[in-house]
Amino acid sequence: IKNDLNSKANRYLNIGRFDRKPLKELVMGYGYPYEEINVETEDGYILKLDRIPNPSSKKVVLFQHGVLDNSYPWVAHGAGDSLAFRAWDEGFDVYLGNFRGTIPRRQSPNSTKNYWDYSVDDLRFDIKAFIDEIVKIKQKTFFEMRAMSVTQEDSDSPESTDSEQSSGPKKGFELQLVAHSMGTMATMIYLITRKLENKPHYVDQFVSISQAGLHINAPTLAKISGPILEQLVNWGLDSFVFPETLVVIVAKIVEDLKKLPATGDLLTYFGSKVVSLGGKATGPSTFSKACRIFYNSLTTGTSKGIFMQFWRCHQTKKFQAFDFGKRKNLQVYKTQHPRNYLDLYCLIDIPVYFISSLNDQLIRPDDVLRHYKVLAQYKPELAHVMIFEGYSHVDFTYAAHGDITNYIINVIKNKYKS
Repeated sequence: IKNDLNSKANRYLNIGRFDRKPLKELVMGYGYPYEEINVETEDGYILKLDRIPNPSSKKVVLFQHGVLDNSYPWVAHGAGDSLAFRAWDEGFDVYLGNFRGTIPRRQSPNSTKNYWDYSVDDLRFDIKAFIDEIVKIKQKTFFEMRAMSVTQEDSDSPESTDSEQSSGPKKGFELQLVAHSMGTMATMIYLITRKLENKPHYVDQFVSISQAGLHINAPTLAKISGPILEQLVNWGLDSFVFPETLVVIVAKIVEDLKKLPATGDLLTYFGSKVVSLGGKATGPSTFSKACRIFYNSLTTGTSKGIFMQFWRCHQTKKFQAFDFGKRKNLQVYKTQHPRNYLDLYCLIDIPVYFISSLNDQLIRPDDVLRHYKVLAQYKPELAHVMIFEGYSHVDFTYAAHGDITNYIINVIKNKYKS
């Protein structure tokens, strides 16, 4: 039955302009190289790390997606407008991380953990696994390059990824990290946790697009749906994953409606509004992009822990760690209350570029500015902010807008120093 559902979904979703080609085909179809890497986290998840390789480059960038998403948006707009392709054209070795919850969902054979038992805090293990693999790959490449030019006696062996450096200045390359939404929240947690552990994080600069963690001004829909979803969690729901049958039904309905002249035009208009969510127009392929957003949301799951951590951050008006309850909090955090990560921004030791938009209704710019102001209070030389106008939350990844892309590319090229 499952295989039959998959075949029906593939048949329906491959009709028309809805491009569901695997990332490998999309990347190589535009003439770029591609490599798929599997990494294992220390808590037993096996994740996919996509690479657009530029092996000899000493400039590296890791792109990290947000909730109910995957690595697709970074290549969604083709060779000219996609951030990943633009970075590769600028000489970067490009990596695209896929958090746990994305397909395929795999765990180590030795893992006994419920797959969906994780929070945003645990995503720091995903980022660590991605970065450790990148460091391993790059150091191996540079070691081999040195071995070709010097004698074996004079060449240095690759350094351990657990040295006591901060960002890893002797690693032989510069690592930029660009994240969106939940990816920014997980990145901040990763950076702070590594500093608390007195271990290197290896990141040289962080571009934070729609920084999550503070959600004081959450949209009305979130305020309404939050208590309902919390009740579902209390009743035993452990994940938010749409069944494959629903994917088939939605795909079939959308495709049938698209074939009708009246509803086809309506869907095209609706698609543009879904993609922009109140932002600027996104070009002629908005229906296809809207379908891809729906598909990613329908097929990419997330856990109750992710939801509950976001919900508690909204309720407490804090960027806080997962709340286990007072008794377990004492065991995990040594206090009855989870740590507030904003209080630990003093540990941030790399430049952070916060990016937001006045039209982002999901993570409001005033909440993003709170992150910036706290970091600027501790480390003014490291805190930077850019507020755009007219762009929605998904515009930053699913819409091709040259000014956003150009700004981010210039930042990772170190064109913005002040």
